[in-house]
Amino acid sequence: MTRGNCHYCGNSYSKAGMSRHLQSCAQRRALMEGKAGRGEEYYHLTAVGSPDYWMHLKASQRAELEDLDSFLRAAWVECCGHLSAFTIENAFYTSCPEPDFEDNKMDFPLREVLDAGMSFGYQYDFGSTTYVSLKVIGEFEEVPKGRPIQIMARNEAPQFACTVCGSAAAHICTECMYEGEAFFCERCAAGHECGEEMLLPVVNSPRMGVCGYSGSGNLGAYLPA
Repeated sequence: MTRGNCHYCGNSYSKAGMSRHLQSCAQRRALMEGKAGRGEEYYHLTAVGSPDYWMHLKASQRAELEDLDSFLRAAWVECCGHLSAFTIENAFYTSCPEPDFEDNKMDFPLREVLDAGMSFGYQYDFGSTTYVSLKVIGEFEEVPKGRPIQIMARNEAPQFACTVCGSAAAHICTECMYEGEAFFCERCAAGHECGEEMLLPVVNSPRMGVCGYSGSGNLGAYLPA
């Protein structure tokens, strides 16, 4: 069972329990008290890249799909500037619309395309695709502060053992990853037969080991202000 950290109080909760916790988190509620009528509307979103990789987000309803695209790229997927797209109720919103197809740009405010309870999808890279499932858990009001899209909670990084010695893995071999024995510590990676050029770092992302993805960098700017 995966666990994650609430970025308001810092405590750890199960994936199943995080939604309930965020509704009652004292630190989060303290930031929202007395704000009625003076804030703006937000969506509470969940993003799931696989059972082990998930996030809870707050997203201003004024934000556009391209803002959500930029966030997902920064947090989970960006490696080589690939194309991306959202699928929302059979409509396709892409980062580079084709004039010969009925594709939409991503310049739509979230309030125009999303509703509470709605599920929708995201994909990055139409070759070696990473898929993300998103859902609108609810709506709330808050005084805007910081970026329009922020991380409320995120999964703890899964731990992988080196397939040679059993110690903590630091690298994944993109040649061996589909055969199940692809994780290596620093020492064992140096002697791996596929060579250094086939190794990518172990990172907290559903895109780990794909294309040239090496990690999201510093996401501090996307934490609640």
